[in-house]
Amino acid sequence: MRGVINCNSQPHTNHGFTLVELVMVIVVLGILSTGSLKFISNAAQGLVDTAERQALASSATIAVEKVLREVRRALPNSVRQFSDGGNECLELVPILHSSEYVSVPIASDETSFDSIRFVGALGGETGYVAVYPSSEGSVYGTSPATTRAISTDTATAGAVDALTNFQTILFDGGANYRFPTNSPRKRFFLVSQPISFCDDTNGRLWRYQNYDFQVTGGTGIPTTGSNRILIADSLQANSLEFNILPAQLQRNAVVRMSLIIERGGASTEQVDISQEVQLRNVP
Repeated sequence: MRGVINCNSQPHTNHGFTLVELVMVIVVLGILSTGSLKFISNAAQGLVDTAERQALASSATIAVEKVLREVRRALPNSVRQFSDGGNECLELVPILHSSEYVSVPIASDETSFDSIRFVGALGGETGYVAVYPSSEGSVYGTSPATTRAISTDTATAGAVDALTNFQTILFDGGANYRFPTNSPRKRFFLVSQPISFCDDTNGRLWRYQNYDFQVTGGTGIPTTGSNRILIADSLQANSLEFNILPAQLQRNAVVRMSLIIERGGASTEQVDISQEVQLRNVP
């Protein structure tokens, strides 16, 4: 009996990577990893830069809006611009309440007068009384009863009379006052002390308060303590500007504010913002 021999059988061989192939794979993976890392790094840095630009823009917008919101409620003819040691400043007298009076003391000093109730009044409203502030001098002047249209003492509104809808405005501490002139519309205001907004040499914007009425702008502004509030920082040096455009026949007076907020470091980012608001001209 003859044996059968399989002629198709072949010896088994093992296949693997050569050293050259292994090095080539490592090089290719390194190139791909470097490119991917660069792509991811640039994308992440782009997100960071975008977020920081948005933060700068928000800071600039909020700072301008905080200032101009106060300007919107400023007493007529109380807004003025000045420089405080080379720093740009804007000063104004905020209105707290306003209404119409029955009569105010003009010929002689009085301790009180009657008025129509303030909107939403409950009694106890307090502030300095302003009647027809027709000029800057009538706001910041120092001659009561002749030029100054704002009382030298605060006053407090009494309880509302349910029948007449009137309130009595009584000067505090038994003080009395008389005003230089009547208002053509019998309008009066309760106001607070002046406030100012100024930048400093360190690129910060401050709000100053509780320093009383001053003839010359910038006098007596508190540079330390709780009577100054930080509004914004990172301002570019000398970038803050206030411009007061006088009233014309076609429009009211306008206050324009502009500033630049910047981010320091290797890649400097800047946001330049400018905004304006109209003033009340009629006292």
